[in-house]
Amino acid sequence: MSQLFQSTFHTLSMDEAKIEIEENPHILIVDVRTAAEYKKGHIPGAINIPVETPHLITEKIPDKTQTIFVYCLSGGRSQRACEIFAEMGYGNITDIGGILFWPGSLEEGE
Repeated sequence: MSQLFQSTFHTLSMDEAKIEIEENPHILIVDVRTAAEYKKGHIPGAINIPVETPHLITEKIPDKTQTIFVYCLSGGRSQRACEIFAEMGYGNITDIGGILFWPGSLEEGE
């Protein structure tokens, strides 16, 4: 990862992220897995913006100052998505890694 991207987004563990999400209902949670993966189970309240279609973030989240937590299955795609979103001008992004490590319940469906 280049130095440019290292300074444009943060990282948190899933445990830390769960606490932050519970304390701040204004945080938007973005699942960057495929639509099929998302439907099988996602963090409650998360929206789906597959990493393969990052341009959708500008439609779903037009405010580039919005606090956004990004996750995928194990952490690889979320890191890549954070780099892309930062390059697109989003300035308050946190990579929370993979849903495999989510300590809470999941919801299914769209």
